[in-house]
Amino acid sequence: MVDGFVAALKLKEENQEHFDLLSRYMASFIFTGNSGKHLKSQYPIIELSSDNQLQHIRTNYFCLTPLSDVPFDKIESYYAAHRHFSTIIDYPSMALTFTLEPGEGYIIDNTRVLHARKSFSGTGHRWLQSCFSEKDGLLGTLESLNSE
Repeated sequence: MVDGFVAALKLKEENQEHFDLLSRYMASFIFTGNSGKHLKSQYPIIELSSDNQLQHIRTNYFCLTPLSDVPFDKIESYYAAHRHFSTIIDYPSMALTFTLEPGEGYIIDNTRVLHARKSFSGTGHRWLQSCFSEKDGLLGTLESLNSE
């Protein structure tokens, strides 16, 4: 796992222009699941709040679609910024690596924490079940429960 906010701040420290490009222009993501599920979104890779605080990091390379929001004269710089950010995410010092034991699970904030699985040796068995829940929905439910 990688803390996407730390990676974004590292990008800003190393190259302010790259940070600005990834936080200004939209990237498009599309996912079509086996059960007919179709998800589509368009957000900056680094999303800032109205007061310029880090709010979300999005780096789903599997679902990333061709760029449509970036002006032609900025495309080359945008792709350089994207490569730079990807390189930072891959710094060995950025990663927290661990092995789950049978029966263990973990919960992450998918708007901040970047996660993946490392290669598997091929011996033994690997089974991973994932479950997703929208943060807004969870926070809304918590608010309702607290107001009763």
